Amino acid sequence: MEDDGNFVLKNSSSGVLWESFDFPTDTILPGQYLDMGQALFSSANGTVDYSMGKYRLEIQQTDGNVVLSAYRTADFGYWNSITVNNNNVRLVFDNTSDTLFITNGSSIISNMTLTANLPDSVRDYYHRAMITDKGDFQQLFHRKVNGSGCIFRCLKEL
Repeated sequence: MEDDGNFVLKNSSSGVLWESFDFPTDTILPGQYLDMGQALFSSANGTVDYSMGKYRLEIQQTDGNVVLSAYRTADFGYWNSITVNNNNVRLVFDNTSDTLFITNGSSIISNMTLTANLPDSVRDYYHRAMITDKGDFQQLFHRKVNGSGCIFRCLKEL
């Protein structure tokens, strides 16, 4: 287990065989990113059933649009980033500012974190973002000392 939360399996020569950041589930951590064609899937029922649920946050391979949808139905998405016709789109969870943003490699296309909701000292908190079993994409932070925390929606418009 690395300091950033990435679980890495290595061979006897320290070559990486597998790492959890390449296979995200419902959560993304600071320092992690999603590329075009990758997705987060909700769990089926919060802390009771961790099997794959019905919601997905995906960076579409065809156009780079970031879409939140109920993918097991004919839902085309109930939120999207309107970042169509972009190449090399990536959703980044920046590990220095603990903010989420969409980039095309050369510039930031869209900020997803409502920075007014972040604590003043990001280093004093653990951070993660996840898609919930209700279909919300949330960024969570929890104080490292004394345990107080907060949850807020990352997406600017739902």
